[in-house]
Amino acid sequence: EEKSLGCLKMSSIITELRNGMMHLLQGARDKEGRQILVFFPRFFFPSQTTPDNVLKNLIYLLDIGMREIENVDKIGFTVIIDASKTSLANFHAKTQPMIADALSNRYPARIGSILLVHTPWFFKLIWTIVRPIMSEAVANKVKVLSNVDELQKYVDPSCLL
Repeated sequence: EEKSLGCLKMSSIITELRNGMMHLLQGARDKEGRQILVFFPRFFFPSQTTPDNVLKNLIYLLDIGMREIENVDKIGFTVIIDASKTSLANFHAKTQPMIADALSNRYPARIGSILLVHTPWFFKLIWTIVRPIMSEAVANKVKVLSNVDELQKYVDPSCLL
């Protein structure tokens, strides 16, 4: 019998991890010492997974990351969203608000920063949907970076893929 995380089976977690949409950068830290979680929205295809599976995978990764850092409750995570090669086909009306809600309401103190890089032309549209869902504290941690050079202000280049 397969073990599950809530209602998510381990096979679903493995499938979500293999699709490459999100992962922890093992051993890598930002310049503040935070664990780094990376999202690649270009690997999300609504026809291949459900918003619930994406959310549960996010929670699974954050829980693993919290076990790796003694003082994660004080320094938190840095979330990097690399939106390069992302199209409207990679968005689902329910998924992005669910992720924003999880980061804002389940892990607000553990999110040190959210760094977006390579945002597509339609980012402002998505932001108008997601921003009202986020707490003010978490929304203020979001930084939209114009290029990878700006990302290096927060993360040493040796930590990046």
